[in-house]
Amino acid sequence: MLDIYFENNDTRASSWEEAITVEKSGMYYLWFVTCDDDLAAVAVDGATEWKNPTGYLPGAMIPIVRLSAVAAVAYAAVGALWVVACARAAKGDVGSLQGALAAVIALGAAEHAVWFADYSAFNASGKRPVATTAVALAAGVARRTLGRYVALAVALGHGVMTPSLAPATKAKVASLCAAYALASAAAAGVASVGAVDDAAGGGLVGLGGVGAGAAGLGLGDAFSSKAGAARLLLALPAALADAVFVLWIFSSLSRTLAAAAARRATAKLGLYRKFTNVLAVSVWASVAWAGYEAYARVADSAGERWRSAWALPGFWVALDLAVTAAVAALFRPCAAASRFAYSEADADEWEQAEKGGAGGNGNAPTGSIAIAAIGGNKSPLPRSSGEGVAGGEEEGKRE
Repeated sequence: MLDIYFENNDTRASSWEEAITVEKSGMYYLWFVTCDDDLAAVAVDGATEWKNPTGYLPGAMIPIVRLSAVAAVAYAAVGALWVVACARAAKGDVGSLQGALAAVIALGAAEHAVWFADYSAFNASGKRPVATTAVALAAGVARRTLGRYVALAVALGHGVMTPSLAPATKAKVASLCAAYALASAAAAGVASVGAVDDAAGGGLVGLGGVGAGAAGLGLGDAFSSKAGAARLLLALPAALADAVFVLWIFSSLSRTLAAAAARRATAKLGLYRKFTNVLAVSVWASVAWAGYEAYARVADSAGERWRSAWALPGFWVALDLAVTAAVAALFRPCAAASRFAYSEADADEWEQAEKGGAGGNGNAPTGSIAIAAIGGNKSPLPRSSGEGVAGGEEEGKRE
Protein backbone atom coordinates (compact mmCIF):
# COMPACT_ATOMS: atom_id res chain seq x y z
CA MET A 1 0.00 0.00 0.00
CA LEU A 2 1.34 3.43 -0.94
CA ASP A 3 0.24 6.51 1.03
CA ILE A 4 -0.17 9.87 -0.68
CA TYR A 5 -0.66 13.03 1.43
CA PHE A 6 -1.66 16.60 0.69
CA GLU A 7 0.89 18.83 2.39
CA ASN A 8 -0.09 22.17 3.92
CA ASN A 9 -2.81 23.71 1.75
CA ASP A 10 -1.69 22.17 -1.55
CA THR A 11 -4.45 21.07 -3.91
CA ARG A 12 -2.23 18.59 -5.73
CA ALA A 13 -0.33 15.60 -4.44
CA SER A 14 1.92 13.29 -6.44
CA SER A 15 3.55 9.93 -5.94
CA TRP A 16 7.00 8.95 -7.08
CA GLU A 17 7.32 6.42 -9.86
CA GLU A 18 7.61 3.13 -8.12
CA ALA A 19 7.78 -0.42 -9.48
CA ILE A 20 5.98 -3.20 -7.67
CA THR A 21 7.12 -6.75 -8.27
CA VAL A 22 4.37 -9.39 -8.32
CA GLU A 23 5.57 -12.71 -7.00
CA LYS A 24 2.48 -14.87 -7.63
CA SER A 25 0.26 -15.23 -10.71
CA GLY A 26 -3.31 -14.07 -10.24
CA MET A 27 -5.76 -11.24 -10.85
CA TYR A 28 -4.49 -7.92 -9.46
CA TYR A 29 -6.28 -4.58 -9.20
CA LEU A 30 -5.07 -1.06 -8.51
CA TRP A 31 -7.36 0.90 -6.18
CA PHE A 32 -7.23 4.56 -5.19
CA VAL A 33 -9.00 5.00 -1.87
CA THR A 34 -9.71 8.15 0.14
CA CYS A 35 -10.41 7.80 3.86
CA ASP A 36 -11.10 11.46 4.54
CA ASP A 37 -14.62 12.76 3.85
CA ASP A 38 -13.16 16.15 2.96
CA LEU A 39 -11.40 14.51 0.01
CA ALA A 40 -14.50 12.83 -1.42
CA ALA A 41 -14.33 14.99 -4.57
CA VAL A 42 -10.65 14.34 -5.26
CA ALA A 43 -9.75 13.46 -8.86
CA VAL A 44 -6.94 11.13 -9.91
CA ASP A 45 -5.06 11.36 -13.19
CA GLY A 46 -1.94 9.74 -14.54
CA ALA A 47 -0.93 6.43 -16.05
CA THR A 48 0.10 2.98 -14.89
CA GLU A 49 2.18 0.45 -16.76
CA TRP A 50 1.59 -3.29 -16.34
CA LYS A 51 3.87 -5.96 -17.72
CA ASN A 52 3.73 -9.72 -17.40
CA PRO A 53 6.76 -12.02 -17.76
CA THR A 54 5.59 -12.80 -21.31
CA GLY A 55 4.97 -9.19 -22.33
CA TYR A 56 2.45 -6.37 -22.00
CA LEU A 57 -0.67 -8.35 -22.87
CA PRO A 58 -2.93 -9.30 -19.95
CA GLY A 59 -2.59 -12.88 -18.84
CA ALA A 60 -6.06 -13.79 -20.18
CA MET A 61 -5.03 -12.74 -23.70
CA ILE A 62 -1.81 -14.72 -24.01
CA PRO A 63 -3.63 -17.88 -25.22
CA ILE A 64 -5.44 -15.71 -27.79
CA VAL A 65 -2.14 -15.12 -29.57
CA ARG A 66 -1.62 -18.87 -29.98
CA LEU A 67 -5.28 -19.33 -30.96
CA SER A 68 -4.87 -16.75 -33.73
CA ALA A 69 -1.85 -18.58 -35.10
CA VAL A 70 -3.61 -21.97 -35.03
CA ALA A 71 -6.71 -20.53 -36.70
CA ALA A 72 -4.64 -18.89 -39.44
CA VAL A 73 -2.85 -22.17 -40.17
CA ALA A 74 -6.14 -24.09 -40.15
CA TYR A 75 -7.78 -21.71 -42.63
CA ALA A 76 -4.64 -21.86 -44.79
CA ALA A 77 -4.84 -25.67 -44.78
CA VAL A 78 -8.49 -25.58 -45.87
CA GLY A 79 -7.51 -23.06 -48.54
CA ALA A 80 -4.72 -25.31 -49.81
CA LEU A 81 -7.14 -28.23 -50.13
CA TRP A 82 -9.58 -25.95 -51.92
CA VAL A 83 -6.92 -24.84 -54.41
CA VAL A 84 -6.02 -28.47 -55.11
CA ALA A 85 -9.70 -29.32 -55.67
CA CYS A 86 -10.12 -26.39 -58.06
CA ALA A 87 -6.94 -27.31 -59.94
CA ARG A 88 -8.10 -30.91 -60.42
CA ALA A 89 -11.65 -29.97 -61.43
CA ALA A 90 -12.79 -29.26 -64.95
CA LYS A 91 -13.24 -25.64 -65.93
CA GLY A 92 -17.02 -25.91 -65.94
CA ASP A 93 -17.07 -27.28 -62.38
CA VAL A 94 -15.65 -24.06 -60.86
CA GLY A 95 -18.33 -21.38 -60.73
CA SER A 96 -19.05 -18.15 -58.92
CA LEU A 97 -20.16 -20.02 -55.79
CA GLN A 98 -16.78 -21.76 -55.55
CA GLY A 99 -15.09 -18.40 -56.06
CA ALA A 100 -17.05 -16.85 -53.21
CA LEU A 101 -16.17 -19.74 -50.90
CA ALA A 102 -12.51 -19.33 -51.81
CA ALA A 103 -12.77 -15.65 -50.81
CA VAL A 104 -14.32 -16.59 -47.45
CA ILE A 105 -11.49 -19.04 -46.74
CA ALA A 106 -8.82 -16.53 -47.79
CA LEU A 107 -10.34 -13.80 -45.62
CA GLY A 108 -10.40 -16.18 -42.66
CA ALA A 109 -6.70 -16.96 -43.04
CA ALA A 110 -5.83 -13.28 -43.50
CA GLU A 111 -7.98 -12.16 -40.56
CA HIS A 112 -6.37 -14.49 -38.03
CA ALA A 113 -2.87 -13.95 -39.39
CA VAL A 114 -3.28 -10.19 -38.93
CA TRP A 115 -4.72 -10.70 -35.44
CA PHE A 116 -1.63 -12.74 -34.57
CA ALA A 117 0.61 -9.93 -35.80
CA ASP A 118 -1.51 -7.35 -33.97
CA TYR A 119 -1.40 -9.11 -30.62
CA SER A 120 2.29 -9.93 -30.99
CA ALA A 121 3.15 -6.28 -31.61
CA PHE A 122 0.87 -5.21 -28.77
CA ASN A 123 2.56 -7.68 -26.44
CA ALA A 124 6.02 -6.43 -27.36
CA SER A 125 5.39 -2.66 -27.23
CA GLY A 126 2.50 -2.20 -24.82
CA LYS A 127 0.69 -0.06 -27.38
CA ARG A 128 -2.04 -1.28 -29.69
CA PRO A 129 -1.04 -0.93 -33.37
CA VAL A 130 -4.00 0.89 -34.90
CA ALA A 131 -3.25 -0.11 -38.50
CA THR A 132 -3.16 -3.86 -37.97
CA THR A 133 -6.18 -3.72 -35.67
CA ALA A 134 -8.17 -1.91 -38.35
CA VAL A 135 -7.09 -4.40 -41.03
CA ALA A 136 -7.99 -7.38 -38.85
CA LEU A 137 -11.39 -5.91 -38.02
CA ALA A 138 -12.08 -5.14 -41.69
CA ALA A 139 -11.10 -8.66 -42.76
CA GLY A 140 -13.33 -10.16 -40.08
CA VAL A 141 -16.33 -8.05 -41.05
CA ALA A 142 -15.82 -8.87 -44.74
CA ARG A 143 -15.53 -12.61 -43.98
CA ARG A 144 -18.65 -12.72 -41.84
CA THR A 145 -20.68 -10.65 -44.30
CA LEU A 146 -19.59 -12.66 -47.33
CA GLY A 147 -20.16 -15.92 -45.46
CA ARG A 148 -23.73 -14.95 -44.64
CA TYR A 149 -24.27 -13.84 -48.22
CA VAL A 150 -23.06 -17.19 -49.53
CA ALA A 151 -25.33 -19.07 -47.11
CA LEU A 152 -28.31 -16.99 -48.20
CA ALA A 153 -27.43 -17.41 -51.88
CA VAL A 154 -27.19 -21.18 -51.55
CA ALA A 155 -30.44 -21.29 -49.58
CA LEU A 156 -32.18 -19.44 -52.37
CA GLY A 157 -30.86 -21.98 -54.88
CA HIS A 158 -28.06 -20.11 -56.60
CA GLY A 159 -26.26 -22.24 -59.17
CA VAL A 160 -28.38 -25.27 -58.31
CA MET A 161 -32.04 -24.36 -58.73
CA THR A 162 -31.89 -20.94 -60.41
CA PRO A 163 -29.18 -18.76 -62.02
CA SER A 164 -30.03 -15.22 -60.93
CA LEU A 165 -32.46 -12.99 -59.09
CA ALA A 166 -34.82 -10.15 -59.70
CA PRO A 167 -33.43 -6.61 -59.29
CA ALA A 168 -35.72 -5.91 -56.33
CA THR A 169 -34.50 -9.00 -54.49
CA LYS A 170 -30.90 -8.16 -55.31
CA ALA A 171 -31.39 -4.76 -53.69
CA LYS A 172 -32.86 -6.35 -50.56
CA VAL A 173 -29.95 -8.76 -50.25
CA ALA A 174 -27.42 -5.97 -50.77
CA SER A 175 -29.17 -3.77 -48.19
CA LEU A 176 -29.17 -6.53 -45.57
CA CYS A 177 -25.49 -7.28 -46.17
CA ALA A 178 -24.60 -3.58 -45.93
CA ALA A 179 -26.60 -3.17 -42.72
CA TYR A 180 -24.94 -6.20 -41.17
CA ALA A 181 -21.46 -5.05 -42.21
CA LEU A 182 -21.95 -1.60 -40.67
CA ALA A 183 -23.44 -2.97 -37.44
CA SER A 184 -20.77 -5.65 -37.13
CA ALA A 185 -17.96 -3.17 -37.77
CA ALA A 186 -19.30 -0.76 -35.15
CA ALA A 187 -19.70 -3.45 -32.50
CA ALA A 188 -16.33 -5.10 -33.15
CA GLY A 189 -14.55 -1.75 -33.33
CA VAL A 190 -15.81 -0.50 -29.98
CA ALA A 191 -15.09 -3.87 -28.37
CA SER A 192 -11.56 -4.18 -29.74
CA VAL A 193 -10.18 -0.63 -29.73
CA GLY A 194 -9.22 1.19 -26.56
CA ALA A 195 -8.20 -0.07 -23.15
CA VAL A 196 -7.59 -3.80 -22.98
CA ASP A 197 -7.63 -5.55 -19.64
CA ASP A 198 -8.54 -8.88 -18.12
CA ALA A 199 -11.64 -7.74 -16.27
CA ALA A 200 -13.41 -5.98 -19.12
CA GLY A 201 -12.56 -8.65 -21.66
CA GLY A 202 -12.29 -6.06 -24.41
CA GLY A 203 -9.36 -7.69 -26.12
CA LEU A 204 -11.10 -11.03 -26.27
CA VAL A 205 -13.90 -9.80 -28.52
CA GLY A 206 -12.29 -8.91 -31.83
CA LEU A 207 -11.07 -12.42 -32.48
CA GLY A 208 -14.35 -14.10 -31.67
CA GLY A 209 -16.44 -11.70 -33.68
CA VAL A 210 -19.95 -10.61 -32.87
CA GLY A 211 -21.82 -13.62 -34.13
CA ALA A 212 -23.24 -14.16 -30.67
CA GLY A 213 -24.56 -10.64 -30.43
CA ALA A 214 -24.44 -9.21 -26.95
CA ALA A 215 -23.08 -12.38 -25.37
CA GLY A 216 -19.56 -11.76 -26.61
CA LEU A 217 -19.28 -8.15 -25.57
CA GLY A 218 -18.33 -8.28 -21.92
CA LEU A 219 -21.63 -8.52 -20.09
CA GLY A 220 -19.63 -8.72 -16.88
CA ASP A 221 -19.07 -4.96 -16.98
CA ALA A 222 -22.02 -3.99 -19.17
CA PHE A 223 -24.14 -2.97 -16.21
CA SER A 224 -21.40 -1.24 -14.24
CA SER A 225 -19.74 1.05 -16.78
CA LYS A 226 -20.67 3.31 -19.65
CA ALA A 227 -18.19 1.49 -21.91
CA GLY A 228 -19.86 -1.84 -21.22
CA ALA A 229 -23.29 -0.38 -21.87
CA ALA A 230 -22.07 1.07 -25.17
CA ARG A 231 -20.74 -2.32 -26.23
CA LEU A 232 -24.04 -3.97 -25.39
CA LEU A 233 -26.01 -1.28 -27.24
CA LEU A 234 -23.88 -1.56 -30.38
CA ALA A 235 -24.16 -5.35 -30.34
CA LEU A 236 -27.95 -5.27 -30.69
CA PRO A 237 -28.10 -4.09 -34.35
CA ALA A 238 -25.62 -6.79 -35.38
CA ALA A 239 -27.64 -9.41 -33.50
CA LEU A 240 -30.84 -8.18 -35.18
CA ALA A 241 -29.26 -8.36 -38.65
CA ASP A 242 -28.05 -11.88 -37.82
CA ALA A 243 -31.58 -12.87 -36.86
CA VAL A 244 -32.91 -11.58 -40.19
CA PHE A 245 -30.27 -13.62 -42.02
CA VAL A 246 -31.23 -16.77 -40.11
CA LEU A 247 -34.95 -16.35 -40.75
CA TRP A 248 -34.45 -15.59 -44.44
CA ILE A 249 -32.02 -18.46 -44.95
CA PHE A 250 -34.17 -21.12 -43.32
CA SER A 251 -37.42 -19.94 -44.91
CA SER A 252 -35.69 -20.03 -48.31
CA LEU A 253 -34.26 -23.48 -47.58
CA SER A 254 -37.74 -24.74 -46.77
CA ARG A 255 -39.06 -23.60 -50.15
CA THR A 256 -36.02 -24.86 -52.03
CA LEU A 257 -36.26 -28.30 -50.40
CA ALA A 258 -39.96 -28.47 -51.29
CA ALA A 259 -39.18 -27.60 -54.91
CA ALA A 260 -36.42 -30.22 -55.14
CA ALA A 261 -38.71 -32.85 -53.62
CA ALA A 262 -41.51 -31.98 -56.03
CA ARG A 263 -39.16 -32.51 -58.98
CA ARG A 264 -37.77 -35.74 -57.50
CA ALA A 265 -34.32 -34.25 -57.86
CA THR A 266 -32.82 -36.62 -55.33
CA ALA A 267 -29.19 -35.52 -55.77
CA LYS A 268 -30.02 -31.86 -55.16
CA LEU A 269 -32.43 -32.75 -52.37
CA GLY A 270 -29.71 -34.71 -50.58
CA LEU A 271 -27.25 -31.84 -51.00
CA TYR A 272 -29.65 -29.29 -49.57
CA ARG A 273 -30.59 -31.53 -46.66
CA LYS A 274 -26.92 -31.81 -45.68
CA PHE A 275 -26.50 -28.05 -46.05
CA THR A 276 -29.59 -27.46 -43.89
CA ASN A 277 -28.25 -29.81 -41.22
CA VAL A 278 -24.92 -27.97 -41.11
CA LEU A 279 -26.62 -24.61 -40.63
CA ALA A 280 -29.12 -25.98 -38.11
CA VAL A 281 -26.37 -27.47 -35.95
CA SER A 282 -24.39 -24.22 -36.11
CA VAL A 283 -27.41 -22.14 -35.08
CA TRP A 284 -28.28 -24.39 -32.14
CA ALA A 285 -24.63 -24.46 -31.04
CA SER A 286 -24.45 -20.66 -31.30
CA VAL A 287 -27.57 -20.13 -29.22
CA ALA A 288 -26.42 -22.59 -26.55
CA TRP A 289 -22.92 -21.13 -26.33
CA ALA A 290 -24.20 -17.54 -26.34
CA GLY A 291 -26.34 -18.36 -23.32
CA TYR A 292 -23.42 -20.00 -21.54
CA GLU A 293 -21.10 -17.11 -22.43
CA ALA A 294 -23.54 -14.54 -21.05
CA TYR A 295 -23.81 -16.56 -17.83
CA ALA A 296 -20.04 -17.03 -17.57
CA ARG A 297 -19.27 -13.33 -18.02
CA VAL A 298 -21.86 -12.22 -15.50
CA ALA A 299 -20.88 -14.91 -12.98
CA ASP A 300 -17.18 -14.06 -13.32
CA SER A 301 -17.39 -10.28 -13.53
CA ALA A 302 -14.27 -10.01 -11.35
CA GLY A 303 -12.23 -12.00 -13.88
CA GLU A 304 -11.08 -14.70 -11.49
CA ARG A 305 -11.30 -17.35 -14.22
CA TRP A 306 -8.92 -15.48 -16.47
CA ARG A 307 -6.88 -18.59 -17.28
CA SER A 308 -9.77 -20.16 -19.20
CA ALA A 309 -11.28 -16.94 -20.59
CA TRP A 310 -9.79 -17.67 -24.02
CA ALA A 311 -12.28 -20.52 -24.51
CA LEU A 312 -15.19 -18.06 -24.85
CA PRO A 313 -14.02 -16.42 -28.11
CA GLY A 314 -12.19 -19.61 -29.05
CA PHE A 315 -15.48 -21.44 -29.51
CA TRP A 316 -16.65 -18.91 -32.12
CA VAL A 317 -13.38 -19.25 -34.01
CA ALA A 318 -13.72 -23.05 -34.04
CA LEU A 319 -17.39 -22.89 -35.05
CA ASP A 320 -16.71 -20.47 -37.92
CA LEU A 321 -13.91 -22.70 -39.19
CA ALA A 322 -16.01 -25.87 -38.91
CA VAL A 323 -18.97 -24.38 -40.77
CA THR A 324 -16.71 -22.96 -43.48
CA ALA A 325 -14.98 -26.31 -43.96
CA ALA A 326 -18.29 -28.22 -44.01
CA VAL A 327 -19.89 -25.94 -46.62
CA ALA A 328 -16.71 -26.03 -48.69
CA ALA A 329 -16.76 -29.84 -48.60
CA LEU A 330 -20.39 -29.90 -49.78
CA PHE A 331 -19.88 -27.50 -52.68
CA ARG A 332 -16.30 -28.40 -53.62
CA PRO A 333 -15.54 -28.46 -57.34
CA CYS A 334 -15.41 -32.04 -58.63
CA ALA A 335 -16.67 -34.18 -61.50
CA ALA A 336 -19.75 -35.21 -59.52
CA ALA A 337 -20.68 -31.57 -58.92
CA SER A 338 -22.34 -31.42 -62.35
CA ARG A 339 -25.24 -33.42 -60.91
CA PHE A 340 -26.05 -30.47 -58.65
CA ALA A 341 -25.48 -27.68 -61.17
CA TYR A 342 -28.27 -25.54 -62.57
CA SER A 343 -29.38 -26.53 -66.07
CA GLU A 344 -31.73 -25.14 -68.68
CA ALA A 345 -34.18 -27.90 -67.87
CA ASP A 346 -34.53 -26.45 -64.36
CA ALA A 347 -35.61 -23.03 -65.59
CA ASP A 348 -39.08 -23.98 -66.80
CA GLU A 349 -39.74 -26.17 -63.74
CA TRP A 350 -38.66 -23.45 -61.30
CA GLU A 351 -40.86 -20.92 -63.10
CA GLN A 352 -43.81 -23.31 -62.92
CA ALA A 353 -43.13 -23.93 -59.22
CA GLU A 354 -43.11 -20.20 -58.49
CA LYS A 355 -46.50 -19.91 -60.22
CA GLY A 356 -47.91 -22.72 -58.11
CA GLY A 357 -47.22 -25.46 -60.66
CA ALA A 358 -45.60 -28.84 -60.09
CA GLY A 359 -48.98 -30.54 -60.04
CA GLY A 360 -50.54 -27.98 -57.70
CA ASN A 361 -49.63 -30.05 -54.65
CA GLY A 362 -49.06 -27.06 -52.38
CA ASN A 363 -45.36 -27.87 -51.87
CA ALA A 364 -44.16 -25.56 -54.59
CA PRO A 365 -42.25 -22.45 -53.49
CA THR A 366 -45.00 -20.00 -54.40
CA GLY A 367 -43.82 -16.42 -54.08
CA SER A 368 -40.31 -17.51 -53.21
CA ILE A 369 -37.46 -15.06 -53.42
CA ALA A 370 -35.07 -15.49 -56.33
CA ILE A 371 -31.36 -15.94 -55.76
CA ALA A 372 -28.60 -13.39 -55.74
CA ALA A 373 -25.92 -14.01 -58.33
CA ILE A 374 -22.55 -14.10 -56.62
CA GLY A 375 -20.70 -13.82 -59.89
CA GLY A 376 -21.59 -12.37 -63.23
CA ASN A 377 -22.02 -15.65 -65.09
CA LYS A 378 -25.73 -16.26 -65.57
CA SER A 379 -25.44 -18.82 -68.32
CA PRO A 380 -26.17 -22.47 -67.52
CA LEU A 381 -23.19 -24.71 -66.86
CA PRO A 382 -22.22 -27.00 -69.75
CA ARG A 383 -23.36 -30.59 -69.54
CA SER A 384 -21.75 -33.70 -70.90
CA SER A 385 -23.73 -36.78 -71.76
CA GLY A 386 -24.44 -38.91 -68.71
CA GLU A 387 -23.41 -36.18 -66.22
CA GLY A 388 -25.66 -33.24 -67.02
CA VAL A 389 -28.64 -32.42 -64.88
CA ALA A 390 -31.84 -33.39 -66.56
CA GLY A 391 -35.06 -32.30 -65.00
CA GLY A 392 -37.43 -34.07 -62.66
CA GLU A 393 -38.21 -37.71 -63.43
CA GLU A 394 -35.02 -38.52 -65.33
CA GLU A 395 -32.71 -37.32 -62.55
CA GLY A 396 -34.73 -39.18 -59.97
CA LYS A 397 -34.33 -42.43 -61.89
CA ARG A 398 -30.58 -42.02 -62.27
CA GLU A 399 -30.17 -41.41 -58.55
